[in-house]
Amino acid sequence: MKFNSKILYVDDDKENLTGFEISLSRSFGIETAENSQVAYSILQSSDDIGVVLVDYKMPKEDGISFVDRIKDEFPDLIFIITSAWADMDVVIKAMNMNCFYGFIQKPWNYDELTITLKNALEHFEVKRDNKRLNAELLQQNEALEVAIRREKEANRVKNVFLQNISHEIRTPLNSIIGFSNLIKQNLPSDTKVAAYSDLVIQGGYELLRTIHNILESALIFSNQVVVSSTPFDIKAMVNRLVGEAVDRVAKKNLTLQCKGIDEVVIVNDELKVQYILRVLLDNAIKFTSKGSISISVLDGSEISDDEVVLVRVSDTGMGIDKKDIDMIFQPFKQVDDSSTRQFGGSGIGLFIAKSYAELLGGRISVESEPNRGSVFSLILKKSLAC
Repeated sequence: MKFNSKILYVDDDKENLTGFEISLSRSFGIETAENSQVAYSILQSSDDIGVVLVDYKMPKEDGISFVDRIKDEFPDLIFIITSAWADMDVVIKAMNMNCFYGFIQKPWNYDELTITLKNALEHFEVKRDNKRLNAELLQQNEALEVAIRREKEANRVKNVFLQNISHEIRTPLNSIIGFSNLIKQNLPSDTKVAAYSDLVIQGGYELLRTIHNILESALIFSNQVVVSSTPFDIKAMVNRLVGEAVDRVAKKNLTLQCKGIDEVVIVNDELKVQYILRVLLDNAIKFTSKGSISISVLDGSEISDDEVVLVRVSDTGMGIDKKDIDMIFQPFKQVDDSSTRQFGGSGIGLFIAKSYAELLGGRISVESEPNRGSVFSLILKKSLAC
């Protein structure tokens, strides 16, 4: 194994230094120093020393004192103490300092010395590489935290902007819709102005829904949707939505049926549940050109152990290919781009509906075939713990 790091051998005996370098220079990179002062200078000027082999008995400053003096300045180095004395007190003193990797007694067995130095260098390089990797990971984590903070701030600014701009748009829109209704109420229903008023009112409500959907999708993307829970009768909600849809269904010569409607009171987020059901019903009407639409509410606890409620919206419309079902729940997408021009819509509704359902602890499933209609099923918890 080739090492990138060198060994520094410190000994006051020049013959020992020469013999060490000649014997081991083929296996290791070697630096030598004849006293602690020279060794310290080498360490200060070199960044490739990994192991320091230091003789215990040296004039002016012994090996243990030298290591004790510099260990805090060079905390990553591997220190090995060596001595010609078979004095266990020296070994014990060195080991108790917790900064020595090992002890080698002179005269050396060069095979054992080579193994010890090899292990020490491997230990140093693994420790150095781990330290480098940890530093890189720490730097990456810090960069990631900065990016997350910036993203959060960008989302906050974006949401504040969307809220402000939606307020600025909604205010004049409400005035337009209100005065258009007032004009319509004071004109005969068969005049052109009354018909134009209907178009203005319809366009105003569609624009309001689009603004609401854009704002809600932004809150969903930034995980800032607030969920609340109140008790309400989901059967009454369905009946109310069906009543609102009667005129649109009649204009398309469709039939709208309510099947198996159970009276079920649940504790959930009423506004979000209403939004989900309105999207499912509106889509059924939009994408059905002939036939019928049906909606049912079933008490799920009667058919399973789960305290849930099941709402199904069925239609005989254009249907969806199985491979495209996941796509319809993605934001701003429809199965066919031409559908946007033919049927209108921004492609946000089902994305918000699915997101709401999951936030409320439920789910939406779809069964559909092209040209044979679709069945959208909403499963909700009867009681939502907020």
